[in-house]
Amino acid sequence: ILTDKQINKRIEWDNEFLNNNWDNVKFTDEASLWIGFTGKRWVDLDSDDYNLCVKHPLKVHIRGSISINFKREIYIFTENLTGIKYIDILKNNLKVENDLIFQDDNDPKHRSKIVNQWKKNNNIVSLKWWPSSSPDLNPIENI
Repeated sequence: ILTDKQINKRIEWDNEFLNNNWDNVKFTDEASLWIGFTGKRWVDLDSDDYNLCVKHPLKVHIRGSISINFKREIYIFTENLTGIKYIDILKNNLKVENDLIFQDDNDPKHRSKIVNQWKKNNNIVSLKWWPSSSPDLNPIENI
C-alpha cells in the first residue's frame, strides 16, 4: 500500500517521464535466493514433526539488466552488496554504450556518494530519480 507521499511522487515521476524514449534505458535489479532455507514454522517437539534448519544458509544474489537496444546482462554473487561491491559489479559487468541511460532503484548502496561519483567519473548517465516502492514501473521485475 502506497502512502499519499509515494502516490504523489509517482504522479510527479509519471508526468516528468511521460514522453521519455525508453529504448535506451537499461533497467536493472537484484534478487536473492537462500539455498537450503525453507522458512520458519511451528513444530511439536513431542513428535517427529520437525525439519532441520540451516542456521546460516547460502545466500546467492542475482543482478540483471534488460533493455530494448542493449545487451542483457546477468551477474551472480554471494557477497553482501555494498557501495564498493556495486561499483565492482558495474565496472566488470556494465557495458557502457552510446546513448545508454542507466536505471537503478533507490537502494542506498545504489545512491551512495561513492557510487554516484564513480558513475560521474565514468560518464554513466542515470535516470535522475526513481520513485520509491515502485517495482511495477521496472519491467525487469516481471522476469
